[in-house]
Amino acid sequence: MDVERETADCFLPHAQRGWAGNLLSRSRSPRRSYGAEFLKTGLSDYWDDPNETHAKVLLGWLLTIEGTKWHYLHGVRDPSRISPDNWVIDQAYQDRPGNKDIQLVILYKAKGNLAAYTDWQQYFRKYQPPTLVT
Repeated sequence: MDVERETADCFLPHAQRGWAGNLLSRSRSPRRSYGAEFLKTGLSDYWDDPNETHAKVLLGWLLTIEGTKWHYLHGVRDPSRISPDNWVIDQAYQDRPGNKDIQLVILYKAKGNLAAYTDWQQYFRKYQPPTLVT
């Protein structure tokens, strides 16, 4: 992967239109991004072998209302401050016809992000573009 070229190709059009920098939200290290508990939901197994059995594990929890709610509440100090509207609305989108298959593809392709983190980190260290991390 030529991360410098790909990153330049991605950012150059924005720079030409007055782009001022990056805005990153909840940035974490690669493995922490997914978290050990999240990987235990069956995602690691699905990454290793995306077969029907492993897909069923994800479909039976991760892509259900319980899994969606977990994403919003896991690690939150005061869950009462998080509106249930968040996971209810997200789940309504998750439950659209054909969407579960799309989500399985997205989840599988997320594995490739892990390999790219080192390249992205090197790019940001080398070029140090203006960045606001929130």
